[in-house]
Amino acid sequence: MIKRGMNRKGAIESDQLIWMILGFIALVLITIGATVGFGFFTDLFKKASVDKVAVAQKCGQIDSVGPSICQDPIEIADNRYITCYYAVNTLKISFVGNDSVNSQCAASEENVKGICTYLNLTKAGQSGFDLSKVQVDGKACPTA
Repeated sequence: MIKRGMNRKGAIESDQLIWMILGFIALVLITIGATVGFGFFTDLFKKASVDKVAVAQKCGQIDSVGPSICQDPIEIADNRYITCYYAVNTLKISFVGNDSVNSQCAASEENVKGICTYLNLTKAGQSGFDLSKVQVDGKACPTA
């Protein structure tokens, strides 16, 4: 007697189902990357990696020295800098002297340009420094 298998016409194989799911996930990731930008995925991890205690201590030191609290950059990662104003208002970091930051500083393109110019003058000769890759307060430094 000859055994016949079940009629599998129209049945989806398990490996086909896995490939369809992976294809759908890839399509979603490409769509998000194309609409929001592929930096979206890396920025998810960068924001969480800021050492808030160290930034608060640094801002407290800058505030105690004098009026440079608006322009002093704090390095939080390679080629990534923030100001105390950005730390207080965007990252919600608090420290002694919070009020002086909000009363003395404002978010402005001039502060970012000034910090970028300062960084370019002080770090231009160092290996690995590229002004086009530097970000201050989440904004790219102008290269021109």
